Amino acid sequence: MSTFSFLAYSDIHYHHYTNGLTLGDVSDTEEQMLQFAIYNHVDFILFLGDRYMSRNPMYEASLLSDRMLKKISNSGIPLYILVGNHDRLTKNDFKTHTMSHINMYAKDLPNITIMDSRAAWCLPIKDKLTVAIHAVPAGHEPNNFVIDKNLNFNICVFHGLILGSSYGNGTPVETGLSVSSFNNKGFDLVLGGDNHTHQEIKGLDDCRGFFVGAPMQHNWGDENAKRGWMYFQTIGTGDTKA
Repeated sequence: MSTFSFLAYSDIHYHHYTNGLTLGDVSDTEEQMLQFAIYNHVDFILFLGDRYMSRNPMYEASLLSDRMLKKISNSGIPLYILVGNHDRLTKNDFKTHTMSHINMYAKDLPNITIMDSRAAWCLPIKDKLTVAIHAVPAGHEPNNFVIDKNLNFNICVFHGLILGSSYGNGTPVETGLSVSSFNNKGFDLVLGGDNHTHQEIKGLDDCRGFFVGAPMQHNWGDENAKRGWMYFQTIGTGDTKA
């Protein structure tokens, strides 16, 4: 199997903060990740939801976010964006979200894909290698997956909490998705957003899974917590190192 690599991050939360954090801090963090991705020649980038803090982001936050999306698209690296719970304009409508306008400017953002439905996206990479990204946006149920065994690598991305995981303060998650929804489904890797604390997802028998965590501290009780992103690279046998 040919090797490939990608970067994954989540929960960056563009917002007008009043606690000392600035919009510039948020965009600088994303800029740092982009430069890391360029330097390491990654094949694609995954964002696992909650690009904004507010469901109705202020103009300045939306503008700075869009500028960064334009910069990422111009880099030539495909970016796949999953819709999180903070990105939806209402709690009950899956169709309207804060990145709906991105689809209107697809010609200007050819390397940006918004994953706002429960579906699979196939990404041809190189040497006849195809990666499938199975998306479960916030609020959608992770069931009835269909895995194409002819594809080289299947990644499941979701935005939500899993029972048995823990918050940053060590408190166990008591409401959320069951890990059984993702277990023994034929995935090679499972990645989650929504939980800001990086941790391995326990209970997966046939693959590994992680909450990638938030890339930065937001000063809302996460001071001194570890933050960052995840870099994955296949090692030629279908396995990955993170």
